[in-house]
Amino acid sequence: MTADGKPVPGTRVEFEVIEEDGPRFPGDARTVTATTGKDGYATAPKLTAGEETGKFTVRATIEDRGRTAVDFTATVKAPPVQHADALVRVGNSTLKAAPGASFGAPVLAKATVKGKALAGVEVTATVLTEDGGAAKAGPYFKGEDGKKLRTLVLPKTGKDGTVTLPELFADDRQGTFTLHLTTEEGVELSLKLTVAGKPDKPEKPTESGKPNKPGKPGDKGTDGKKDKPAGTTPSAKASRTAR
Repeated sequence: MTADGKPVPGTRVEFEVIEEDGPRFPGDARTVTATTGKDGYATAPKLTAGEETGKFTVRATIEDRGRTAVDFTATVKAPPVQHADALVRVGNSTLKAAPGASFGAPVLAKATVKGKALAGVEVTATVLTEDGGAAKAGPYFKGEDGKKLRTLVLPKTGKDGTVTLPELFADDRQGTFTLHLTTEEGVELSLKLTVAGKPDKPEKPTESGKPNKPGKPGDKGTDGKKDKPAGTTPSAKASRTAR
């Protein structure tokens, strides 16, 4: 504007974000130029907030007149913290294992809020007995030192809202258990675990290193001879000679 308050159209104005970690204009630019209109106003493009929160300075300067500047304050606030309102399992395969075996593919859980994936959610996994008590035996996770763990804090969910549990194993205790997943805010997911069946036991090797196999009638024995068929023991028969 002129000294008497009249608008000056066609004047180029430079807008600059002073802080390097502050908001950005389109194209990730810290500086843009706009031209005043008939009303004497120059409008800068929209700013996009960065990852840093706080107050930042946007300086407007008339080109060729570095001393003529006006500062504006841009404030970036942290987004409201969202909490998961649901915890679901991805997949529906039966979680069953024989004693001493693995439950197979690891469990995948997903945290959501209003149906949308939510990242950064911390989930705790706990193995419970069928009646809901803490299990002292039964399914377990393996710790770094091989120790059996039945309570485990999982890594936070990723951008897709999911977290993959470590492989789950069964010990020799058979029965029904519960894999209980819960968030810090108390959102829960309970999954049934079943340990049943006979444990896999390898056949005992013979002296030759090969497992024993049941024999059949007529098979050769260990000495290479055929087994003799069962029968009566031969006996001598006496007779009288007629005179």
